[in-house]
Amino acid sequence: MNAPAYYPRPGSLAAQVVYFFRTNAGEELTLEDIVTKFDTSRGNIHTQLRPAVEAGLLARDRNADGEYIYTAGARIDVISATGDTPAEPAPKARKPARFTSPRHQVDFDTLVVEKGVPLPRQRAKPPAKWTPLFDKLAEPGDSIAIPPAIMVALRAETVKRTKAGSGHYRVLRTDDGGARIWRIEPPASKHAPAKPAEAPKATAAQKTPWRALDAPLPRAKAAA
Repeated sequence: MNAPAYYPRPGSLAAQVVYFFRTNAGEELTLEDIVTKFDTSRGNIHTQLRPAVEAGLLARDRNADGEYIYTAGARIDVISATGDTPAEPAPKARKPARFTSPRHQVDFDTLVVEKGVPLPRQRAKPPAKWTPLFDKLAEPGDSIAIPPAIMVALRAETVKRTKAGSGHYRVLRTDDGGARIWRIEPPASKHAPAKPAEAPKATAAQKTPWRALDAPLPRAKAAA
């Protein structure tokens, strides 16, 4: 007989009732008998014994008076006469699958070298969503009327293009409630390099040629 998937926890009401029937197979217990014999409450007897009934260790029925009664189940023999339950075998741990690198599955001796095979043509990338619109704004001062609904998306695109050095643009609402995009001149840099200061003009002494400094000093006149 195969062992059931359920064994009552030692010390539980189910374990006590199962052990009672294992040693008293011909007996039957009413709910009042279980309350008195095992010192438990009547309200949750069915709940506590249901797993044992479902496992075939106990059987539940009604007597001639209509009272619930419990008797030994068809599989009560799997419980030892001492009330012990066989230990459930621990599940075997699965060994992790061994990783096999794909390169180890290639038979390099079967690979053949071929010469002159042309490279496949690279597919051209499709133009960006807004590229056709910006291509129309060829020079600063050009502008295009646009639907106001695309203003936010278009402003984000202008920021990207400005950072990429692809021109400067402004997206604004017009007086008639519409919207328009302009290509504008790049703004003047706020950090333009300062004009270098002119060197100070040389004085007359600084302009004296070096040869004049080497000339002999004039002789002093003799006293009379």
